Amino acid sequence: WNTIKDFYEYQTKIDIRGCRDAILLAFNRGLIEDGEIWMRMIHSRKMTTYTYNEDTASDIVAKIIGYYYKVFIKLEKKLERFEEIEKK
Repeated sequence: WNTIKDFYEYQTKIDIRGCRDAILLAFNRGLIEDGEIWMRMIHSRKMTTYTYNEDTASDIVAKIIGYYYKVFIKLEKKLERFEEIEKK
């Protein structure tokens, strides 16, 4: 979410206060497609912060590999397109 926050602050000088604000803005503006999975990522991050449980960690690793990685790659590609446009 920090990358999304930085992107929008650089683009529009918007002050984004938290991860949910960044995700909602990115979803509403079409930078990310699946807002629900991004919200699940936020929840997973919180679970790792407060939980030292091996089952929880294994579950989150599976989500990273199965779901989260793919949406990060989509975001990376969109941001690269913006970078290419800016260079022109």
